[in-house]
Amino acid sequence: MRGLLTDTRELAKKLATLESELKSRLDTHEVAITDVLQRIMQLIDPPPAPVIPDKQMGFHTTLPKPVEP
Repeated sequence: MRGLLTDTRELAKKLATLESELKSRLDTHEVAITDVLQRIMQLIDPPPAPVIPDKQMGFHTTLPKPVEP
């Protein structure tokens, strides 16, 4: 009977250590998964492109306009 209790306690300790190891692994994987998802969302929803003004056609000079009398 005592042997059965000590085996159960040892098994419980082993399970607790295994659980803590798995939780630490899941935490690192969870961080990596959220990082990947955030980058995917940035690719799906990029910022708006800057507005480019329309170019005017024709010849333009930088000379001042003559004053009319």
